[in-house]
This record gives sequence, C-alpha cells and structure tokens, in this order.
Amino acid sequence: MSVLGADKLVDAVTAASDLMRAAERISIVGAGIAAARSTRDAGQDGLAQERGHRTSAGLVQDIAGISRTEAQRRVRLGLSLLEADPSAAGNGDAAESEFGDEGRAARRPWHAVLSEAMLQGLISPHSRTRSSAVSDTPSTTDRMHTRPGSQQPSS
Repeated sequence: MSVLGADKLVDAVTAASDLMRAAERISIVGAGIAAARSTRDAGQDGLAQERGHRTSAGLVQDIAGISRTEAQRRVRLGLSLLEADPSAAGNGDAAESEFGDEGRAARRPWHAVLSEAMLQGLISPHSRTRSSAVSDTPSTTDRMHTRPGSQQPSS
C-alpha cells in the first residue's frame, strides 16, 4: 500500500473501514440470534449450552476473541435489533406479517428507528446519542451542572 497515491490510499482505507463496519453489523445480528437460540427455556439444548458455554455472551466472547463486556454489549444490541425487526433474523414470514398487520407500527419498540439505521449502516453501533459538533443546544448534562440563573457553559 505504500506505493499507492494519496487518493488511492484513502480509497483503500475507506473501503477497509466500510468492510469492518459491515462485518460488525453481521456479528451483532449473529450474537442476537445466538442469544435467542440460547434461552433458559431451551435448557441444555440451547446453542451456547450445546457448545459448552453457560451464556450466549460466553459463546460470542469465545468465537470473536473479545472481552466479556464487549460480548455482552453485542448480545444486548443484537437482541434489540431482533426485537425491532424480527426479519433481521432471516425469517421471511416476519417481514410479510408486517404488511398484513396494520397495528404493528404502533407496537414497534422505541429503538426501532435506531436499529434500522444501524442495519443500513447509517449509524455505527458506537454512535452517541448527541454530538456537540452537530447540535448548538446545551446538553442535558450541561444544564444539570449549571445553577439556575447562571450562564450556560460555552461549547
């Protein structure tokens, strides 16, 4: 890569970064599906348990070689993605029932829009809920640390 010109190098790094983000989304959805298949109801027949793990996070940690905390984060995020969009698990029937049930939109979880944006690659699983670079309004944290009647901290 050292022989690449500046534009080609930036293109290569951009493509590699895009690939890594796509792979992370696949890993997160897979962690959610693994967790759904490893419930207590499944007992020893659960996916994680069949493979010698007590929890789905333990399975994900072992497969991915990541920390326990990161594995738990992926499992939680994966489960929330499946809750928001059951068709993300590859179940075509779930997608079809969405059009047949007019009340479905009202029952969607609060995070459904965020889940869809993450699956489409519009936001990262590491995205923050507020960016000071995007918003000129003070954050809740800024308001909490300012006494009434005093000036807001400058950004």
